[in-house]
Amino acid sequence: MDALLLALLLGFALDQGDRSQRLARALGPAALVPVCFIILIGAVCASALGLLVAPYLQGPAGLLFFAVALVLGASGLLMPGGAAKAESASRVALAFQLLVHRLANGSSFLLVGISAMTGNVWATALGGTLGGLGALLPPLLAGGDYERAVPLRVIRPVVGAVLLIAGLGCGLSAMGLL
Repeated sequence: MDALLLALLLGFALDQGDRSQRLARALGPAALVPVCFIILIGAVCASALGLLVAPYLQGPAGLLFFAVALVLGASGLLMPGGAAKAESASRVALAFQLLVHRLANGSSFLLVGISAMTGNVWATALGGTLGGLGALLPPLLAGGDYERAVPLRVIRPVVGAVLLIAGLGCGLSAMGLL
């Protein structure tokens, strides 16, 4: 249950204002099924990778890996997101960009850490999928109205600061300093 909730909440938080949201918005509501499938593939692959690295991250090493992933994800939220530019590639190219981004973004790295730390691959994959769906479906369905309705310039730094503090606390705890 911990893996599910961690993956859901952290995956949702790290994808706010991310390039994944802009790519999903550029694909449009007609690409609902491919976007859902891409989110599922990204979560399952990241969770499976966590299972592969878990034997090397026993005890405090797993918590330290999770802390590093959390700090890196939080630092991505604290950096300016850049201007939302219109994506002008074909739908296939946009879908491929979304797939590559979902496999290599901060939330995927965090899913690897959660899966390695908890050892619960399926709960992590389910939580990552639900968190990704919660983050990407609103901009996909709402289009440009989503960025006007949700104050991402305020949400990203606040969530990033909270996650940075949590990551530093996990790192200090893993090293036995807290």
